[in-house]
Amino acid sequence: MESNKSCKLILDSHNCIQKMKRMALQILEDHYSERKIVLIGIEERGYELAQRLNDILLELGDKSIELIRLSINKKLSDQSVAKLDTDVNKLTGESIIIVDDVANTGRVLTYSLKPFLNIRPKQLRTLALVDRKHKLFPVSVDYVGLSLSTTMKEHIEVSVQDGAFNAYLC
Repeated sequence: MESNKSCKLILDSHNCIQKMKRMALQILEDHYSERKIVLIGIEERGYELAQRLNDILLELGDKSIELIRLSINKKLSDQSVAKLDTDVNKLTGESIIIVDDVANTGRVLTYSLKPFLNIRPKQLRTLALVDRKHKLFPVSVDYVGLSLSTTMKEHIEVSVQDGAFNAYLC
C-alpha cells in the first residue's frame, strides 16, 4: 500500500485472519455435503486471499480444495476478458467460490462471472474480505469478512506483506 497518512487501519493482520477463519467455517458448513470446493481468486490480492483461505480450509476440514487464478484488468473490467488458469469446462458441476479482497462497486465481480455463463456449476458464490456498501452493479457478496459503508470518495485498500493482510480505509 502506498504510504498515505489519510488512510486508517480498519483490519489488522490478526483481525483479517479471524475474519478468514469465520468465513472458512461458513464455507465448510454451507458445503458440508460437497466432495470438493473450487476457490477462484481474482488477481492479485483476491488470489492471495484464496491461497490463505485454502490453507485454513485444509486445517479445519477434510474437503478437497482446488485453487484457480482469475485474471482480469480491474481498471477496465468491462473491456477485459476474464481468464482462468484452467479450462472452464472442467468446472461444470462444481461448487465454485469467487474470491476478491474488496467488493467496491461490484463491477469486477460482475465481469468475473462471465466465464461461468456457458457452463453449469453446481453453485457459484462470492467472497470478499471487505464489502463496501456502495454498489453500482447488482451483485451481492455471499461470504463477507467486514461490511462497511463508506462515502463515494473513500476507498478500501488491502495490503499483503509477508503473508500478513491489513485493510485500510482511505
